[in-house]
Amino acid sequence: HAYALEFMLLLRQHKLVEGEQLKMLETTIPALISALDAMEHAKSGGWNYARTDAPEGASPFMTAPTLQFLYYAKAQGFEVPAEMVERGLQTLEDSRGESGAVQYATNARSENGKAAEEIPAAVARMAVVETTLHLAGRSSQERIRVAVDSFFEHWEWLEVRRRQGGTHIPPYNIAPYYFFYAFTHAAMAIECLPEAERAENRAKFRELLFRVRDDDGTWNDRVFPRSASFGTAMSVLALVEVGGTKLP
Repeated sequence: HAYALEFMLLLRQHKLVEGEQLKMLETTIPALISALDAMEHAKSGGWNYARTDAPEGASPFMTAPTLQFLYYAKAQGFEVPAEMVERGLQTLEDSRGESGAVQYATNARSENGKAAEEIPAAVARMAVVETTLHLAGRSSQERIRVAVDSFFEHWEWLEVRRRQGGTHIPPYNIAPYYFFYAFTHAAMAIECLPEAERAENRAKFRELLFRVRDDDGTWNDRVFPRSASFGTAMSVLALVEVGGTKLP
């Protein structure tokens, strides 16, 4: 629902549809916002990919992008419930630890919350959470800098799990499919740093991303050939993000 919302908002913003398709967007976008409102976690706010009453609460890695798409919808003039956004922002703040690490879920003490203050477990979540809060005036460039620096320092733990079987494997419970998700949102975070810091971080970021590209020119974080489409799409988004890279 969240990514469908973003997709339709992009179509609308860039005037890529017209006529009946445009009319469809004008009715479907509010319907998607209403659906997200209905699927909000009943206790914590935000969103969980399993169910609205999941004991672990919201999933920060889902809640943060969803909030960004809702910001986008509001900027295009669509009505977005302010209370829903506020609850989502609060649950993101609740997921942050003193170290800057973001927990797997708001209620990190639950069985599926995977309580882990260690930053290496959280580098795929930290950047997207901090940029989302920053857009709402509830984070800072210093927090974003910590997230970006942590990504570069600990990205090898993502690489350990890339193209491996299983999902949440110790020691840090990282699943393979967070790899290019992490890169895409780290790219966004780099663009939120002070301008003087961006060039060096962009260069370092591109070097890492091209280091993990497959010989056929695609990117893939899973053991399945089909998932190269997802990894490549996320990587292209990341490249466009870091400095407005021009693509053919």
